[in-house]
Amino acid sequence: MMRHFLAILALAASAAAAPPTPTPIMRVKDVKPGMKGFGLTTFHGTTPERFEVEVVGVLRHFLPKQDLVLIRMDHPILRHAGIVAGMSGSPVYVDGKLVGAVAYGFPFTKDPIAGVTPIENMLDDMHRPARGPERTPLAFELPPSPARWLARSPLPSSSSSSGIQRAALPLSAAGFPESVFPDMEKIFSPWRIEPVQGGGAGDATGGPTRFEPGAPIGVVLARGDVSMVGTGTVTHVEGDAVAGFGHPFFGAGELYVPIASAEIHMVIPSVFRSFKLSSPLGALGTLVQDRQAAIVGVTGRRAEMMPVRLEVKSGSEPPAVFEAEIVRHRLLTPMLASIVALSGVRQAAGDMADVLVTVRGTLAVRGHGPLVLETRSFSRSGIDAGDIASARPIAAISALLGNPFEPARIDRLDLEVSADFRSDFGQIEEVRLPADEVDAGTRVPARVVVRTYGGATETVTIPFDVPRAAIGDTLKVVVASGGLVEPDRAPPESFADLLAYLAKDFPNDALVLSVYRPDEGVTLRGAVIPDLPGSALDVLRPGASSRRGRPYKSAARIVVPYRRMVFGKAEIDVKVRKEMQQ
Repeated sequence: MMRHFLAILALAASAAAAPPTPTPIMRVKDVKPGMKGFGLTTFHGTTPERFEVEVVGVLRHFLPKQDLVLIRMDHPILRHAGIVAGMSGSPVYVDGKLVGAVAYGFPFTKDPIAGVTPIENMLDDMHRPARGPERTPLAFELPPSPARWLARSPLPSSSSSSGIQRAALPLSAAGFPESVFPDMEKIFSPWRIEPVQGGGAGDATGGPTRFEPGAPIGVVLARGDVSMVGTGTVTHVEGDAVAGFGHPFFGAGELYVPIASAEIHMVIPSVFRSFKLSSPLGALGTLVQDRQAAIVGVTGRRAEMMPVRLEVKSGSEPPAVFEAEIVRHRLLTPMLASIVALSGVRQAAGDMADVLVTVRGTLAVRGHGPLVLETRSFSRSGIDAGDIASARPIAAISALLGNPFEPARIDRLDLEVSADFRSDFGQIEEVRLPADEVDAGTRVPARVVVRTYGGATETVTIPFDVPRAAIGDTLKVVVASGGLVEPDRAPPESFADLLAYLAKDFPNDALVLSVYRPDEGVTLRGAVIPDLPGSALDVLRPGASSRRGRPYKSAARIVVPYRRMVFGKAEIDVKVRKEMQQ
């Protein structure tokens, strides 16, 4: 009896150790209209359910080197809700063979008709060799300025609004105030990623311990006090590799981002677009490919994220502190840092009123020490998304991660945002000089007229020295808000130059007086060389060699701190006498 029991255990152990039987696939050339089969997706919880399918036809060359199988689906939920955002990746089987993944649909269709990405294309992406994160630090070559995210996105929309479209992907967003969602929608809409308010942050330690076809899979963009997870469905599993979605997430190519299981709370039917309401669960691996036909992940691996700490101060209230982790990526990191910061600011200091905003950030740049940057701005209607996106600490992330000198790693970002709700600003109206002619080598008082909030004016006197070499010249005197003045800095030629370049700036609560002479200088090898004689300029001006200096209009600058935010600029010309007055 014992021997028989041990034999059964041995047989069970050998069966468990045997490699799983490969899932048979059906190639597109063998798919015919009228074929019937089934699909798997999760409508509630974490367990996949079956829905029936019938093949309608095949669209040849729907995408480059990729066909599309049209199917009609049948399930009580689908009859009511139609194709559901979050079904992307749901596997479809015919005659016991895997055909592909539900990935496309028609807007406002009355019937649950979907487009299926062939499994052949998904397997090509699944088996594509990866270069590895050390050789793929970032995927996009030319990131946009953060301030332009809200105006446009660097990638086009996936398809037109009238024909078949990539199925929308719900982005479960938790911990965000309602006012942030319009900005999030504007940012993510070109990729058909739809932020969904109502999905919770979930249990990061709970849920399934492995992926299975038809189960939810989430791509984690942020976690902590806020959470952003794009949720679709698993199509196919091979060993520790998993493929899903049937279409791209961002289309970023190699992309190293955490992937997690998820719980589906329910399907929300909608005339506009039905979607799965979900929450992420435990992280199970790392996304490695984000391609045309699929996302591909590897279980058991860990994707490192960047910590972000935000402290918001508003008046005499205790500071509000938010902590999160965001993905590391040239495009996504600054974008997500901006969203996380905006969320905390709107929650802790969301008043729609006149406000002076100070954003101070410390970026821990590995191997180079901290980079501390500060921006001050003023708004008449509360803190705007653009105030955060264009703040120097956020904008610097794009410059650092996209630099052409060396791989950059930002270990963490610490942000301090102060909101001072008061109306205190000034507009530069004019600059006055005591005469329209001055003597070289003398000190001249420039009187700057500033109109303050409420209509009052005040005059700020800024003395400047007339260069001795300017005899007979006409000088241009310009007084401007510090935020409008470009500092004297040469294009960086090393990573150290870039750090110095980013650190140099003028604040918005300063008056900057610039005195421009007709003489020119150059910027060369990361340095500014002002006031060069004509013979030197002829040698250094751009010519046959691209390494020659770039022209630079030289100026003497005086920076005067001002007690309030100031806007605008004023300028005046003044002649320097050819002969000194006795």
